Amino acid sequence: MSSEPGPAAGRAAAHLARFAKDPKIRKAVKLVIARGRAVPAVNPPAQDLHDLRILCKRLRYTCEFFRDLYGKGMRRFVKSVVELQDLLGAHQDACVAGDTLRASAEKLRVGKPSVRLALVLGQLIGAQDRAAATSRKGFHEAWREFDRKRNRRGMWGGG
Repeated sequence: MSSEPGPAAGRAAAHLARFAKDPKIRKAVKLVIARGRAVPAVNPPAQDLHDLRILCKRLRYTCEFFRDLYGKGMRRFVKSVVELQDLLGAHQDACVAGDTLRASAEKLRVGKPSVRLALVLGQLIGAQDRAAATSRKGFHEAWREFDRKRNRRGMWGGG
């Protein structure tokens, strides 16, 4: 008894590959490319980066689902999506942490213990703001690398 898939499995895989390649993955790639190219070059708004992150996440999971149908080229493409998504995720994490710390700082009562706590919160807020700024500064370089055509070349199979 052979563990190799038969002709029907091969035909099913080819049909699935056509289905994935045309509407699903191509649409997800186009959405990410359009949104990423629309992000302002200078001081991109946090919401723009967050929206792009969500689209990258959808693209990544779609590509990962079909990755085995396409081989090495798709694995390389997924890796590039993960790198961009990680940068955008670090930015979002820093923004959310900073906002949470600011909300906590606003609830402090005036008094001696709260002064020390306010100083610590200020330092933590500053650290999160710097982390977000670092991610924003790194975004356009990461985006240029992701948006290169060679990044998408070969994603449908082969080398």
